[in-house]
Order: sequence, then C-alpha cells, then structure tokens
Amino acid sequence: MNKIYVIFLFVFFAFNYMAQGNKIIDSLEIELKKLDMIKRELGNKAPRLFDTTKVNILNELSRSYIGNDPDKAFDYSQQVWTISEQLEYKKGIANAFITFGRIHNRKGDFPLAMDYAFKAIKLFEEIKYKNGLAYANYVLGVIFNSEVNFVESHKYYQKSLKIYEELGDKSGIALAYNVIGDNFNEQKNYDDALKYLEKARKLFDEDHDMKGLSYTYNNIGEAYYQKGNYTEAIKNYFHAKVIEEQNGDKYGVAVTNNNIGESYSKQGEQTETLKLYLIALQSFEELGNKKEIAETYNRIAESFLKQNKNEEALAYETKSLDLSKEIGAKNNLITAYKNLAMIYFQKKNYEEAYLHQVLYINTPVTFLTPPFH
Repeated sequence: MNKIYVIFLFVFFAFNYMAQGNKIIDSLEIELKKLDMIKRELGNKAPRLFDTTKVNILNELSRSYIGNDPDKAFDYSQQVWTISEQLEYKKGIANAFITFGRIHNRKGDFPLAMDYAFKAIKLFEEIKYKNGLAYANYVLGVIFNSEVNFVESHKYYQKSLKIYEELGDKSGIALAYNVIGDNFNEQKNYDDALKYLEKARKLFDEDHDMKGLSYTYNNIGEAYYQKGNYTEAIKNYFHAKVIEEQNGDKYGVAVTNNNIGESYSKQGEQTETLKLYLIALQSFEELGNKKEIAETYNRIAESFLKQNKNEEALAYETKSLDLSKEIGAKNNLITAYKNLAMIYFQKKNYEEAYLHQVLYINTPVTFLTPPFH
C-alpha cells in the first residue's frame, strides 16, 4: 500500500470519525494536528482534500466552542472562512457565516447575525447542499426568535423541518421539533408546544443526543412553568442541568440556572432564586454574552423588588436598561422600563414611576425584517 493511499485513508477515516458525532474538542484538535503534520511532510504534493478536511474539522471546533468560549469559536471560524476563501470552497464559507451568525446572535447583535445567516442560505442554495440549507434556516429561525418575531421564526423553522424530512435526517427532525415547540411556548400555546417537544425528546433519546435532550428538557420545563406547574418545571430543568454539567456546557447551565431561579421565585423562595441568578450572571459575564447579561440583570432586580430591597433593585435594573440600549435589545428594554416604574413607585418617587410607565407603554416592539425572501 503506497504512502499517498495511506494518507488518503487517514483523511477519510478522520473525517468520518468527526461526522459520526464525536465532537469532543480534544479529539478534534488532535486530528487537526495530525493532519497539519502529514501535510507539512507532503508539502506541495498534498491534495486539496487535506485543506477541505481541515476546514471541516475547524468548523466542528468552532461550533464546539460557541457555548463556553465564543472568542475561540470566532477565531476557529475565521480560519474556516480564510482557508475557504482561498480555496473558493463555498461550503466552508457558508459554514463560517453560520457560526458568525450564531456568535453575534448570542452577543445580542441581531442585524449582523441575520445578515450572516442569509449569506449562508444563499451559498448553500447555490451549491445545492440541503443539509447546510436546513441548518441555516434553523439558525435564522433562532435569530428571529431572539428578536421576538415569532411569525418569521416559525416560518424558517418549518422550512428547516421540511428539508430535514426530505433528507430523512432523524437528528435534524428532532432539532426542528424542539425549536418549533419552543416557538409555541413563546406564543403561549403550551399544549402544542408540549406535543412537539415530546416528539423531540423521544427522538433525541433514541439517538442518545445529550445536547438535544438538554435543550428539550429546558423547553418542556418552560411549558410547565408557563402553565403554572412549577414542580414539574423544576424537575425538567434539573434533567437539563445534569446533562449540561456532564457536557461542560457553561452557557446551557447558566440559562438553566436562570430558569430554575424563576420557578423558585414563583414559589416564594427568593433566597435560592437570587443565588441562582447571581451564579448565572457570573457565567454570562465570563462568556461575554451581553443579551443574557441584560436579561439576568432584570431577573435580579425583580428578585430584589419582591424582597422590598428597592436600592439594590434600582441598581441592577439601571444596568439592564443601559446595556439593553447599547445592544438594541428592545424586548428587554421594555421589561426594564416596566420594572423601573414599579421600583420608583415603591420608593414613592411617583414622577419617575410615571415617566417609566409611559416609556413602557409607548415603546413598541420592533421586529427585524429579512432583507430578501
């Protein structure tokens, strides 16, 4: 067996190993180092396949880091984009755009996130890559969901589901069921939400997809929370948290801590609520996620307000207001105005209370709209 054939086998099995779901960061980085080592040995004789395989590994690394280290995820994705541009490898460029979109969405820069997602969709359509197109539509739906535009969000989730069904992609179908269920949650249609989420939970469980399971348990918990069944909500949130801790998903744990805190708050357990909110805030600050930081400031202020600690509530709500204005998080800004009106009312500063109540009432929720359809 000649050396070039052995190298091709290495590249093939390395790529298959990655594609079969082993996205452990250490393993991916080891494969990347091996690939670079062999390419250096071959020099100019190295085939294009080495570069495209490197792009695919870098792409998996960037996605793996999004939750815990968005800066590192961005660095890897920048490498994906740079190499793909040099190769004129459109699949790689589109994948980089998707990761850029996800990162900017988590940081609260929705217009830029949306721009990248639409660019990715356009490229995937050009090369007729249906798997990428399905995922890009899913990501675009997530961005619209973040901007509280549930009509557009639902539209792109359904596009994603249709493509995954055409492909017979079981994990993709489960992903789409999950986000459609989440969208129904946001629209207060909790019975339909639970129907879709239970379908997603079953498929993720069959595939042993722990990340998908953690997301779904969180969304099931949200449905029960909104229905007023806080015991069932907390049970599902804890299912999610256990999985996220096992997976080292720092972002997921922080989101779930906020969710559990909200349920405890409804049960009047403000000490435990505040503890969980502060833990979540520290994690979001370490991740640099401004959108979640602003939302957590709101939650902390609300907890202090319920304890009649008005000065502490005012301090955190003012932080939320300032940050929401900075990142253009309109929905969170409206919540901040509402909370500030209540805080000033409790402080008997009726002029400021009235001012913020007027701002709360008169600030419309504005949706981002797609640049093209």
